[in-house]
Amino acid sequence: MALTVKQWREVASEAAVLMGGGWEVAGKGSSTSLMRSDPQWWMQFVYQEKTSNGDMAAYQGLLSYPLPSTQSGVGGVPGDQFKVPDHPELRFRDVRDPKVVAEFAKWASLLKLHDQYDVLGVREASEKRYIAHCVGGRESLIYRGITLQHLVSLRVLCGSRPLPDLVADVRRVIDDGRFGTYGIWGDRTSDHGEARLRAYWEDLYARIQTGDRQLVEELFAQTRVDTLKWFGLSDAQITDPVFPELEVPW
Repeated sequence: MALTVKQWREVASEAAVLMGGGWEVAGKGSSTSLMRSDPQWWMQFVYQEKTSNGDMAAYQGLLSYPLPSTQSGVGGVPGDQFKVPDHPELRFRDVRDPKVVAEFAKWASLLKLHDQYDVLGVREASEKRYIAHCVGGRESLIYRGITLQHLVSLRVLCGSRPLPDLVADVRRVIDDGRFGTYGIWGDRTSDHGEARLRAYWEDLYARIQTGDRQLVEELFAQTRVDTLKWFGLSDAQITDPVFPELEVPW
């Protein structure tokens, strides 16, 4: 049975203390989570799923565009299925135990998610996967919807291609027949649904066509702040992001 909101917050708070720094409780109500402190372009957190069982899940999201809905997006890790190599005795099913929550957060970050804090490294790895899928003829099957948006967001954030190619990439996202997605954590309201996501990409398209990098960075920065605030971080908890240098000058 899932914990109540109050119970989960107490468990997450105790887990944050056990982590010894680098993690804090964010959000309120059913959106309460155990989150890594000082997110840059990647937000990472552990939360209790909105199901009758209330299992744990860890999630990592790229903050340069409005995030998709569930932990099955970019880098989702379900607690009850997560296995640590060489540690078969570790099981992450007891969401009521702060020690279990803390251990799950630590191992999920170490083995699955933390390397994605290197945004340039992730961009390079993402591009290699894309090329492999193109060679295998699977590009049109895999790169659509959120997957395509993630690839293009990394390209624009890192400036990994000439400007005309990036403009074409953003246009491809807008014209994608599988564009639609749900809002953050299943929130399908107008604030976090498909209309907001499409408005973001239309805005990005208008800005990137000007060739003004500052306009693009302003949109990235504001989208990042809006997302972090929606997840419950205060102004004091949100630091300014460090933008990567453009790999290909505009």
